[in-house]
Amino acid sequence: MARSPGIIQNIPAEEKKRLEFITKTLKDSGEECFLVGGSVRDLYMGKIPKEYDLTTSADPLKVKKLFKRVIETGIQHGTVTVMLDRVGYEVTTYRSEQGYSDGRRPDQVVFGVSLSEDLKRRDFTMNALALDILEMEIIDEHGGTSDIENKIIRTIGDPIERFSEDGLRPIRGIRFASSLGFQIDKETEAAFSPTRHITEKIAVERFQVELNKILKSKDPSIGINYLIRYNYFPIFLSTKVKSKPRLELLPLFQEFIENNFWNYENLAWFFFLLIWMEDFSLTEKNNPLRNLKLSLQTEKESIFFLDQWNRWEELFVSNETPNAYNLRRNFLSPMRDFANKNPTMEDKELLFLMQQLLAYLTQLYPNSILSKSGILNSLQEYYTDGIPLVLSELTINGNWLKENFPTIQGKEIGQFLNQTLDLIWQDTLKNNPQDILTYLQKERL
Repeated sequence: MARSPGIIQNIPAEEKKRLEFITKTLKDSGEECFLVGGSVRDLYMGKIPKEYDLTTSADPLKVKKLFKRVIETGIQHGTVTVMLDRVGYEVTTYRSEQGYSDGRRPDQVVFGVSLSEDLKRRDFTMNALALDILEMEIIDEHGGTSDIENKIIRTIGDPIERFSEDGLRPIRGIRFASSLGFQIDKETEAAFSPTRHITEKIAVERFQVELNKILKSKDPSIGINYLIRYNYFPIFLSTKVKSKPRLELLPLFQEFIENNFWNYENLAWFFFLLIWMEDFSLTEKNNPLRNLKLSLQTEKESIFFLDQWNRWEELFVSNETPNAYNLRRNFLSPMRDFANKNPTMEDKELLFLMQQLLAYLTQLYPNSILSKSGILNSLQEYYTDGIPLVLSELTINGNWLKENFPTIQGKEIGQFLNQTLDLIWQDTLKNNPQDILTYLQKERL
């Protein structure tokens, strides 16, 4: 044990109070209790942890008796969640694991072991640290603090054995390299290929979670490059990775990360497609987002931004300046339709996001006419000038058409409404019922 008083200074006061309460309660009952894993790693690095996990010598039933509100989140594996002030803290009984026949989870969990045995079962040395929050002492039996200081990701013991226990561990190691900026130990990295068949056994959802964290990391290209180098993508995707990824777009991607733009969760997948994925279709077999079992909403949002980006980039490359009609029809109308179908996004947020994409395109293509045309101002002007961009913004609707033209047929209603909107975009028709009525009467004669 090494006493380290300064390590707890980054724990917020309320969190510290609750963690001390849990630890003291367990200790007063004759048990041991330590903060463990990623939270200790983050504290040692001077960061504020996102979550705090505890490990204890007490069995789950005893933990349940000691606290008023406990949720059985994974009691069969020794884990319960202690609720304090509506905040949950996972408390897991010391355990060892035996047998990993499916390469995903242990065949047998054994309770009643020591802290040392519990720490041995963990993946990387930096995650095998324990902290006595009351005594402010760190337990480091595997050189984790030294590896953190040297920015090294290293497995505990034999890496092939560790990766054979859980095929997700290589992907987690890659994620840590991307998020922490650490180097993967050579012996640890050398175990990636020999254990790839174990990684093939993990569920795609587990890979998706790690990939999402890589995309949101400090430098996603580090993690993606590892995944490409060790051929992990073909395990989960039917789509190929680009032979020449569009790395020139990474600065824009990182700007979105740093500024936490709207629903970055879904925008991350847009950038993943744009930068790294080869041509793909939206068929179930060849859609990387569907391969990864992402939600339909995520798919729709990612594809929308990808479609908008491709349309704009085509214009920049072609050196054509779009007129008002082109802007309304091909860009602004899809934007308004998207905003209407996504209630969490306001018009001003979507407009801002599109302006960010356009601003970057002007830097990417400085010699394009569009880069010098004031396109950003035009986008805002036409998006907010009150001209209808979708059918619901017309001053007429299907019922109005039926009242004025009793013989009109079903399909004809939609045709007339779309034709009316198109003429308004061309500035040849005003969005008021009388002008529209005059026009339609003339057209139907």
